[in-house]
Amino acid sequence: CKAFGAHAVLWHNGSPLVLPSLGGTGSNFAEQISENGQIVGMSTLSDNATAHAALWQGGRVVDLGTLAGDNFSEALGINSAGQIVGLSCNPDICRAVLWRNGVIADLNTLEGPNPPLYLYLAGDINDRGEIAGLAINIAAHFDPAFVAIPTGRWVRPTAALRLPAVPETLRRRLSQRAF
Repeated sequence: CKAFGAHAVLWHNGSPLVLPSLGGTGSNFAEQISENGQIVGMSTLSDNATAHAALWQGGRVVDLGTLAGDNFSEALGINSAGQIVGLSCNPDICRAVLWRNGVIADLNTLEGPNPPLYLYLAGDINDRGEIAGLAINIAAHFDPAFVAIPTGRWVRPTAALRLPAVPETLRRRLSQRAF
């Protein structure tokens, strides 16, 4: 259940507890809460124009950041191990991401992706680490759901990582979905 508004809140003992922002006075919202009480979502930064994925735990908020070169991110799901999924975007395109042990990774760079699929949104992660989200089939031009199943290997993106060449028509479709 998504809660939109000026401030995300957590109901605690029958009263709303306002979740702190990442410095902005604009809106923030919570997407999901784990069994451990960790909450993920999004919050504006102090410029009130930029928003980043946020993790609320123990009364404080953590900026989860973005992939290099991106200016927006949103956390959509969290499991009991603290693995977080969502998306990271620049003005042209969004990418499905995984935050694990404080490190963000583009799911399109992990081992075993199906080359015709471009993963643009990771919506949830279960306690087995399986990730569900949305993709675009570049070859067939349709938008399937995906499930990514961990294999035990994980590749960290490097600073030299380049975005895949994405056709202009696909960029337009992705940008329409981003926000």
